[in-house]
Amino acid sequence: MSLFPWQRPSHPKRHSTCPTPFSLVRGVPFSGVPYQGYGWADRHDLGDVTTKLNNAVHQTAAELAGLAIDAGNSQLAAWAAEKGLLLWELEEDVNKLVLSAAAISPDRSALARAWAALQRRFARVNEPVPDRLSEHYQELKRQGEQQD
Repeated sequence: MSLFPWQRPSHPKRHSTCPTPFSLVRGVPFSGVPYQGYGWADRHDLGDVTTKLNNAVHQTAAELAGLAIDAGNSQLAAWAAEKGLLLWELEEDVNKLVLSAAAISPDRSALARAWAALQRRFARVNEPVPDRLSEHYQELKRQGEQQD
């Protein structure tokens, strides 16, 4: 079951209304606030609200970024993918979307900048960039070179 009505496939404004509430996402739910007031959000007997919110943001980021990429809207795609990074900065699918959004940008240096930022995210936690992300970047780079 979806947490928000606009997430339901049957909702008539499902995709047109996503950006408005989605713009409220600024990080991990309930982070930066005193635990005392939001401890209930992590209670398993209440369905672990924090996890549900994280999953809703991730799903919405992926869907909106994917739709924007398909429509050729690099700005919306990058914005949506960046929202997903706020919660899971090393998550492979979200990082692929960031790279894909950069690849369709009219700014030819966007892909290289997105790749450098991705490498910094992984380096910050001493993790290697997964092979699949490297391969995705190389493929996007090749496609860009063929279009030039």
